[in-house]
Amino acid sequence: MQSRIKQLEKMERIEIPESMKRIRFRFPDAPHSGRIVLSVEELGKRYGENGVLTGVTFLLERGRKLVVVGRNGAGKSTLMRIIAGVDADHTGVVRLGAGVRVGYFSQDIDTLPASGSVLDAAADGAETSDSPRLRDLLGAFLFRGDDVYKPVAVLSGGERSRLALLRLLLRPTNLLVLDEPTNHLDMTSKNVLLDALKAYSGTVVFVSHDRYFIEEIADGVLELEGGRWRLFPGDYAYYLWKTAGDASPNEPSGVESKNRGNAAPRRAGENAGIERALEKRLRSRLRTLQRREEALLVRLDEIETERADCEQDLARKENYTNGSTVRDLTRKLDRLDREREDLNRGWVGIESESAEIRAQLAVARRRG
Repeated sequence: MQSRIKQLEKMERIEIPESMKRIRFRFPDAPHSGRIVLSVEELGKRYGENGVLTGVTFLLERGRKLVVVGRNGAGKSTLMRIIAGVDADHTGVVRLGAGVRVGYFSQDIDTLPASGSVLDAAADGAETSDSPRLRDLLGAFLFRGDDVYKPVAVLSGGERSRLALLRLLLRPTNLLVLDEPTNHLDMTSKNVLLDALKAYSGTVVFVSHDRYFIEEIADGVLELEGGRWRLFPGDYAYYLWKTAGDASPNEPSGVESKNRGNAAPRRAGENAGIERALEKRLRSRLRTLQRREEALLVRLDEIETERADCEQDLARKENYTNGSTVRDLTRKLDRLDREREDLNRGWVGIESESAEIRAQLAVARRRG
């Protein structure tokens, strides 16, 4: 720790430009809608023999912010596409309320124009009141200086995602469906988005692997797991508290949901408690996960340092006037961002598995 403090003291301090400090983005006023914004009844989706969603049923009221969680492949993005109306091949009913206008963001959906500059694409459809601040907003989403005149056709995947997200935020909607909106964003961009969503008067359904982002926004949690689902009418802390006490993560356990007929039968010997040998294996697995988490956090810390170095290099005049150097540094930033996303997903998986193990150990202690 002392070594890290000394390293931080030696680092050159990077002053954030005053214009970046002042950026506070607010969504256009959300059009009025009915109290029930979204109604989902017995929703099902299959890919061949694989039932991804089964009997999903819930109501979403105006102003709520629901996060959809679950392991990779659990059907989160599929649910987002169905709610947004992109995927109509499903069973059950998905009904939007009166006056609902949907805004959908996904890494897989490209809504950008084929021609024009970044500035043109951002201004297209934006409210007149946002025009004076458009350059600042583009800067917050990492389009700075002459980048705003870059043709849309030559943008990288990460740049296209950031621009598509900003275009969505500049248009009046009252239901936002966001699939991993924080990917490819730096800390400044995330904070701009976070502050805007907190103040947003509309309704939000979103998927994210960024735990801080989830904790700051979500006031409800929909968990998807192996075709089953559970609805938690509280924030993310409430969700973690409720699931920490579950002996089996696949059973409703009294949670407010209408998921019937999907709970796996309890094993006959469960009431006898966890055998000593099994408890020993669980503790060993928990220690392994803790070591992995420590290594993962170290690497995340290293990535942040490398990103800061890259951004500092990009800010040097001798570099940002050199196209080849800028491309190399930009590619490195994209690579670091992708690695950070993978590590964050891994972290979520470790947290989830660790919580399940601790819950099982807690059950064993109570019954011992």
